[in-house]
Amino acid sequence: MKVLLLIAAVMSLSFVGMESTTTQPTENQTEFNPTNDWQVFGTYDGITVEYKEAEIQRKHWSIIVVLFKYTNTTSSDLSMTFKRSYYMDGECRNCSKINTGEHTFTVEVPANGSVEGSSSNFKNELYVFNRFTKLVPGMDDSQLTNVEFLDVEVK
Repeated sequence: MKVLLLIAAVMSLSFVGMESTTTQPTENQTEFNPTNDWQVFGTYDGITVEYKEAEIQRKHWSIIVVLFKYTNTTSSDLSMTFKRSYYMDGECRNCSKINTGEHTFTVEVPANGSVEGSSSNFKNELYVFNRFTKLVPGMDDSQLTNVEFLDVEVK
């Protein structure tokens, strides 16, 4: 009986270490208002997330996006995993499918380094669409009004 209790105790302790915790930002932006300059979006366990607006031009189209910059303020490499919801004209466009995996992102940020979106570093976790610069028939004229990072985990 003592052996069974010991085994049960060891197994329950091993599962405690496997729990994931969701991080809330220690610093958060007061209002989502992209400009051409980096602004703090939030700080999550050693990673500061900033955002700014930028135009991305390609041969046949041009769009405005919001770029993200992830800065690791620690001396250890960190990985940040999160879900990102986005709102167009005040309406959440992906909230009903936020748990499908399509809106879950991971960013690896080196110790005391940063990873940022740009026209040459255009990965999904580094930007979100804001609006078209020129509308043609059939295009939607809505624009990005808010972004939320959900279920943030930093390891």
